Amino acid sequence: MTVRVNGEEITSTEIHREAQYHPAASFENACYEATRALVVRALLLGEAKRLQLSDELLPEDNEVQEQALIAELMDREVDVPFVDEDACQALYKKTQDKFRGPDLFAPCHILFAAPEGDEEKRAGAKLRAQEVLEELKKRPGRFARLARTSSGCPSGATGGSLGQITRGETMPAFEKALEELQPGELYPKAVETEHGFHVIKLEDRVPGAPLPFEAVRDRIMIYLRDQAWRKALQKYVLDVAKRSEIEDFVLDTAAPELPEPDQRGFRILQ
Repeated sequence: MTVRVNGEEITSTEIHREAQYHPAASFENACYEATRALVVRALLLGEAKRLQLSDELLPEDNEVQEQALIAELMDREVDVPFVDEDACQALYKKTQDKFRGPDLFAPCHILFAAPEGDEEKRAGAKLRAQEVLEELKKRPGRFARLARTSSGCPSGATGGSLGQITRGETMPAFEKALEELQPGELYPKAVETEHGFHVIKLEDRVPGAPLPFEAVRDRIMIYLRDQAWRKALQKYVLDVAKRSEIEDFVLDTAAPELPEPDQRGFRILQ
């Protein structure tokens, strides 16, 4: 596959080399994203030279100089709208209910411990966890008793109670299960972690307190500035592409919007 931008050739070798920096579901998709990136770079370098931002022709392999030239071009030519305090306030008011501190969870669990790498013991632990889970679905009131007699965790002595925990204080798979539960619910499957298999019940959940604007203002400002920058850059690349000649490739300048804020703020900033 060979693509040309204003007569400059982008070879299949260059595309395949670039593809390693674009993880995708398939090699074909990775090659498309790589080609798109190389076409955009060629467009911007060509525009920089047209505007005579550099008096010297850059070596083809000098990526540092190319990046510096593109950065200079964008600083000079890309018109990014100013994001003010009012815009931050408006987005905060629109999504205020999603800006909260972390929830508190009060889970109980029954652990069937098995070391990682021991397939036989893990298979046995999974089977025992599933058997207990099926029993609890029929007789949920027996959770504390079964935790005391069956759990491989010290919390079994207190009926499996782990007290109050918040995000980041337990294993990812355990935390994911808690997120899906409402108070009083039993997770429908045994949850596997590095420690073994867990039967999990959520006793209580306390929503995090709302965060004041001052606590999230900087995050909102960064989010809005990044969004404005992306949109301005997309428009600029499209304008350059319209007056350029691109052969054997259809340039899609659309890019996904930044994610909306969730209960932990803006994912892009985490």
